[in-house]
Amino acid sequence: MIGFSISGRIICKSILACCTPGSRVVFVSVVTLFLLLCIFPAAATIHLSEYTFSAQTGTYQEISGGMVFGNSTTDDQRFVSVSIPLGGISTTGVGIPIGFDFVFSGITYDRLGINANGWIALGHSALNPAVNMTSTDYFHPLSSVPSIDTGNQIARIAGFAQNLQAQTGASLRLLTIGEAPYRICVIQWTNYRMFAGTGQNFNFQIRLHETTNQIRIVYGSYTYQGVEKTVQVGLRGAPASAATNFHTRSSSSGSSNAWQLTDAGSNAAATIRFRSGTRPNDGLTYVFTPPVSAILPSPVTNLSISIAAEGIILQWDEAPGADLYHIYSADNPYDDDWDFETAQSTTTWLVANPNTSRFFRIISVRIDR
Repeated sequence: MIGFSISGRIICKSILACCTPGSRVVFVSVVTLFLLLCIFPAAATIHLSEYTFSAQTGTYQEISGGMVFGNSTTDDQRFVSVSIPLGGISTTGVGIPIGFDFVFSGITYDRLGINANGWIALGHSALNPAVNMTSTDYFHPLSSVPSIDTGNQIARIAGFAQNLQAQTGASLRLLTIGEAPYRICVIQWTNYRMFAGTGQNFNFQIRLHETTNQIRIVYGSYTYQGVEKTVQVGLRGAPASAATNFHTRSSSSGSSNAWQLTDAGSNAAATIRFRSGTRPNDGLTYVFTPPVSAILPSPVTNLSISIAAEGIILQWDEAPGADLYHIYSADNPYDDDWDFETAQSTTTWLVANPNTSRFFRIISVRIDR
């Protein structure tokens, strides 16, 4: 029997039980097992200004394969569903799977939408719609204050937000690479340009990292001929009604290394100057890292029960990011009076010689380092 929770409360046909973030609740008797699974666990909101930032020099690693969106004529399209790869004007949809749970500003997401103008929006499959890319300014998404019912859907990441357009040889693709629990969702713009520009070629990626929840914006080769522009780069989170939760990058310098030496923006509308001699170097990587308190362990999954001569054995999969597992039990899941049983690093626990019905809760725990 499986229940689902968005707000932290579970409802099943025969049981109503509370579920805390990162926990699983199991009802055990000699003959009965109820397994309740939570999704979209709640977490404390982390202000994006608490994310640390670094500009690093590396190697641009272009991806191939994956899901391709748009074509050589793409201009202002939004991509909110795998089933509509050419995109359109709709700002809401079922979203594109990230491939894993990603925590941003303390909130868990598993879907995203892509705007051809150099940015993405995060969402969750449990919401309807899963993603909402509505904006008051689609070229400056970080400072936009749209009317969105679910404020958490304002989560945006801008890699190179401006009035962009595809051209011959351009592509926009998404590919999740690596293996759990350290997969990376890569969104890549190849051979894009400013609207109606000539002699221009932009290449960049937004990378979402599983478990660490780190965000990397990686720049490839850039060729630019045209008038000077400003570009939005950074992060934006809830609330939607006011652009108060942000981490933007800012520079008005016209030097050749200005993109390596940006400052934290004082507001969500901050931009970086962009022109022929002031552009990101090939391999420049912007790294946004959440504070340790925001790196929550994943919930326990695949909890199972087996009967042994000495009692009942509970077993579960290792939770990414967890150092320990706290096990609690109670006679009544409705009460807040849960008894602490043990803290352990292993993923198997024995309920010795059970002779009464008990509820068990297993919580994954991360130790701050």
